[in-house]
Amino acid sequence: YFNTLLPHVRFYHLDARFLIEEVENNFRIRHLPIMKKILWDVYKLKLYPQHKHDLNTEFRNNMLVFTKTGTASCITLSRDRRMVTSLNLTETWESCRCQYTITPNTDFYCEFRFIQGTNAMVGVCTEDTQLTSQYAGQNTGFSWMYNSNGSKMNGVFSKAYGEPFHPRSTIGISISRNGNLHFFLNGKKLSKAFTLPKVKLCPVVSINAGGAFRTMASLGDESQNTDDEELNYSNYFYDYQASSDSPPDTSEESALD
Repeated sequence: YFNTLLPHVRFYHLDARFLIEEVENNFRIRHLPIMKKILWDVYKLKLYPQHKHDLNTEFRNNMLVFTKTGTASCITLSRDRRMVTSLNLTETWESCRCQYTITPNTDFYCEFRFIQGTNAMVGVCTEDTQLTSQYAGQNTGFSWMYNSNGSKMNGVFSKAYGEPFHPRSTIGISISRNGNLHFFLNGKKLSKAFTLPKVKLCPVVSINAGGAFRTMASLGDESQNTDDEELNYSNYFYDYQASSDSPPDTSEESALD
């Protein structure tokens, strides 16, 4: 997993001498093309920190970004498109998808940091799910979400699931190639939430009243989980310092198993 994990290590914060003497001379990673690209970026940042914004214009593989497509005007994205904020201070739900397609029969994992807000949801939805003036999939049921109140949501159907999450919480989404969806909360794997239909999906967040989320990291199709076991990638990404093409069946019995 070196090619997948290395782009998420904060090499820029390491001492230059350590990078030269330890990282460059590490026989396990020094031959990897991705390592050469990372070190080149890091050295440029250390020499010319004022040009950091220039290096952020090309996103590395497996780093999720949000897209404005289909969102309301009150939804704003940060410059690197990794943070989404709702400027609507009312209780009206607004949603925003990530620019990433999760294809059936593949493994997937990603994480989001809940930055601020009182109510929020995170999960996956179909590519054509309505995002404005409602939480994702509210009217269609084509979404599978973890609510900040601790419930799991499929359309208007809700069922008790896990612990509530709050600002500064890290929420992970794990999908195995057999379609089982688990959520993680601050590095802890929760029970199976849903069995997903075999359709293309996108990571999505729903927020209101000035809420905000930030993407943390993701693992996509490179994952080779040939035994079809449940993924458990959260230990790679969770920041332990951050405490504190037919429509699916949306009946309550089949969706909230």
